[in-house]
Amino acid sequence: MLEPLYKTGVALFKNDDGEYLPLDAKSNLGMKGKEYHNIYGFFYGKAIYEGMEKLDSRRPLIYARSVWAGSQRYPAIFLGDQIPNFENIYRTIKAGLNMSLLGFAYWTADVFGLFGRTTPEIHMRYAQWALMSPIARYFIRPPQTDDTRFPWSHNERVEDNFRRHVDLRYRLLPYYYQLGWEAYLTGIPLIRPLFMEFPEDQRTHHLDDQVLLGGLMMLAPVLHPDTSHRNIYFPNGTWYDYWSDKAYAGGNDYEMPVSLEHLPIFIHENAIIPMGPSQQYIPDDHRFNRLEFHFWPGFNQEIDFYEDDGLTREYQTGAFSLTNVSISNNGQQITIQVKPSRGTFYHQEKERIVEFWLHNITNPSRIDISGVRESSWHPLVDKNQLRIQTRSDISSHVMISICHTGF
Repeated sequence: MLEPLYKTGVALFKNDDGEYLPLDAKSNLGMKGKEYHNIYGFFYGKAIYEGMEKLDSRRPLIYARSVWAGSQRYPAIFLGDQIPNFENIYRTIKAGLNMSLLGFAYWTADVFGLFGRTTPEIHMRYAQWALMSPIARYFIRPPQTDDTRFPWSHNERVEDNFRRHVDLRYRLLPYYYQLGWEAYLTGIPLIRPLFMEFPEDQRTHHLDDQVLLGGLMMLAPVLHPDTSHRNIYFPNGTWYDYWSDKAYAGGNDYEMPVSLEHLPIFIHENAIIPMGPSQQYIPDDHRFNRLEFHFWPGFNQEIDFYEDDGLTREYQTGAFSLTNVSISNNGQQITIQVKPSRGTFYHQEKERIVEFWLHNITNPSRIDISGVRESSWHPLVDKNQLRIQTRSDISSHVMISICHTGF
């Protein structure tokens, strides 16, 4: 029944209401409905997911309401019906972390949940958190007569907040993609509790109102109304406010001022965060041909940047590319290297524009760049940031040397 829709281009199916198996039902194995109730959610997802796999080479994606042990292999799920209030922000954080620990890499706290009116404040706070879920779903329940869920429903401040965090979500697409690759290889979820990365820190073991997106980006959603400050715990290391680059020493609690306009986000020292341009949607032929690599002090880290065709399952047979990006710091010189890409895939771009952003660095005395077709750089003095833009072939070895004594 779904095959005609799939062949016309429908890419996702929501297998809703999987828990309503009649008690008097009888399975092919002879199990009664009550006996089969829990495992039915697993087979419901399996049937649709594997049915999509048989039809073509696209990546199947379902949106399950009921799951069971083993359903982790059939993404994705949602966390249950919510209404837009602060209690449900907290509940979805706890539920999401629990699902991550069970191996479900792809889940969502629906943006504003199933139904309910929003106030300007809850609209802003709920969107800030839910838009960062592994799967971000903006839900309108037809027939929807309540228009307070629309971004423009209250005032320009609310609309600007929604746009700001949607733009951030799209700009972080390369980062989410790396985390998806990591989840495929290891099972480590995209959003995870702090103790997964800092197990030796006892304070993180029961912390359920802060999350890590990947290993180096921490989110601390605001959970109470009329809040101008929020207590945030920072594990070991130095952490940098994403919006301001202000530094905070780890191992401490801070009573942080929290702007209504921003989700509190903090980046761990030595982080490399790949980002891209803000987009209205992701086309099937999307490629990472415009990239930003953001570096934070102390500028000693490397990553293998992953990319593939973004549409098919060919990556499972080796059709993907890895590009090593590294930064090192000897106290007087910072060196950035981008090595030639390893591997290939269908319609891989042969060149790209890459911007390198160094945070918390003052004006350098000299910059040398090799291996590129074009380059330019300029410091953002008011933000203590340095931006270097390059255009290069993916087969080139790019090297950037930054001489300075002030970082």
